[in-house]
Amino acid sequence: MRLVVKTVGGKEALLEVDPDLPLDVVRTQAASLLELDADPVFVLRGRVLPPEEGDRPLREFGLQDGNLLVALIKGAHHSREESEAQAFSEQGENRTEAGRTPGSVDHVLTAVTLPSSLPSSSARHDVVDADAEFALQLQADEDERVARRFQEEVDGEIAMEEQAKHSLGEARVAEIKAVPRLCHVRGDIAACGTWIPLMVDTGAQMSVLSSNLAGRLGLLDKVDRTSAGVAGGIGGGSRVLGKLRNVGVRFGELELAVDFAVLDGSQLPSPNLAILGLDQLAVHHMVVDLNTRTLLIGGVDGYPVKMLEDNEVPEEMRLDAAQRCTLQ
Repeated sequence: MRLVVKTVGGKEALLEVDPDLPLDVVRTQAASLLELDADPVFVLRGRVLPPEEGDRPLREFGLQDGNLLVALIKGAHHSREESEAQAFSEQGENRTEAGRTPGSVDHVLTAVTLPSSLPSSSARHDVVDADAEFALQLQADEDERVARRFQEEVDGEIAMEEQAKHSLGEARVAEIKAVPRLCHVRGDIAACGTWIPLMVDTGAQMSVLSSNLAGRLGLLDKVDRTSAGVAGGIGGGSRVLGKLRNVGVRFGELELAVDFAVLDGSQLPSPNLAILGLDQLAVHHMVVDLNTRTLLIGGVDGYPVKMLEDNEVPEEMRLDAAQRCTLQ
């Protein structure tokens, strides 16, 4: 953890210490960094950390990251009038925290008289020596500034992270809008020994095969004609010849039973249409991840199937830009 150690004479140092270090070790480190003649006595929030308990680790004194310790030296003495005069002069300079660096010197007070007997931290009595009280007021002000500075740093980091996420999100949306891309996955038709690109369309209520494509795959004789009807939205309304049920389609290493409505190809914008619609997306708990261009089968932690790149989709299986899939 980091501790700011400051003498009332104005010297200051930033210590990086282990919370399990004994108090005496930190006193010695502070004396070395601040070029003091002897190990100082520390005051924390109006309590003296008793030197006779120097073998105790820092954490037992309630020290936390960012705490300010005032270092007092026995035997140093200056009048209160001189100390207050220097402090008043320092306050008039109106220096900002931004200009200060760890280890820099701020002449606030020249020294302080340490009473012959100061209360220990366990006794929980306030320091009553006049110069020490003034030092503690200085510490309280410093604590407030340090806390405010730390909070500003944290707020700044959070704001930067949010801005980065926002910028990445905008960039991704711009990319998707600027470069129209087909949303296809490879589906291997087990009964035919061939594969077709299935267009993933969350705007389609049902999964579809055109009659032309079903004929090429040798599946027309398996169409259930009792499900004939009319489909809206595709080509302004197309005739449904029937339904193919439980067609074995393999996605990667995973084989699923998929139902397709077979539409009259003569009424469709493409004679070779194959759509994976909401009905089968829901049945198999499929999730579309646009960021990674992946179809997840079985939920967000399911089996991943990479979408095909545009150049992997045969030309005769593509729709023009106005008829591409709508991921909603």
